[in-house]
Amino acid sequence: MQIGSAAARFGDALQVPIFIQFNGFPPHIDSAFQDRVQLVEGASIELRDIETSDEGWYECSIVFLDGNDDNNDVNGTWIYLSVNG
Repeated sequence: MQIGSAAARFGDALQVPIFIQFNGFPPHIDSAFQDRVQLVEGASIELRDIETSDEGWYECSIVFLDGNDDNNDVNGTWIYLSVNG
């Protein structure tokens, strides 16, 4: 089964993938997050060196490339990152 992990930032009604990794291939990391984001486990990411421009909604999800995702409606975790300072 092909499985991938993805994280996206939502701002100004635009979804921007910041981290995508599939089955052990090297991840694609958006240039604005290069050297600041890594996969921790499953679909969890760690974001370091937070900047004020990082504030916003983020979604982490697992993508099933073979189309066998029976629970697509509940896949993914949303979090709002608030940056003060």
